[in-house]
Amino acid sequence: MSAKIALKPKVQIGVVTTHFKFVGGIVPDENGKFPRDENGALRVLSEMKTLCDLSPVTMDIVQIPFFASGDKGEVDEIINGLKALGLEVHFIIMVAAANPMNPADEDAVVSQLVIALKAAIKHGIRHVSSTSIEEWMSADTARTGDAFTAAIEQNVKVHMRVYQEAGVEGSCIENWHIEFLRPGEFKTFT
Repeated sequence: MSAKIALKPKVQIGVVTTHFKFVGGIVPDENGKFPRDENGALRVLSEMKTLCDLSPVTMDIVQIPFFASGDKGEVDEIINGLKALGLEVHFIIMVAAANPMNPADEDAVVSQLVIALKAAIKHGIRHVSSTSIEEWMSADTARTGDAFTAAIEQNVKVHMRVYQEAGVEGSCIENWHIEFLRPGEFKTFT
């Protein structure tokens, strides 16, 4: 696109990189490798370049799902490539195969979140969010009563531990949002 529409208000415009597919688009495979296009480029980068080129409005922000299992070199390539497009990168930290409400899964949840937050700090990312309040698409029923109270206590414990272990205090991270997903995706906190 040759001409861009200039924004007058101090509003930042951005997208979440799921517009071109989640699985097969931005989710790494079992080896941590991210999908590539027919030219061998990381698909998230080629798709975002196309979108930035086509958009009549200049985009400022891109929110990308972050998987702790992702190949560190490819993660660096993705983040640096998005920044080269003039985009501020935000993370949506995905917690996989572990339930933040379950004390038995605490170490697995903490490990994934610490990896992600350390990557955010490494790359100067100011805004992160995480799906770290309950297990995504779990077959569990919603917690109520004492089980609900225990889930809250466990969540506080997990997130405080992660905050300390990742070194968030005094870092570039300004905001850490906890994502509450739709009923069906989450059952207790929706």
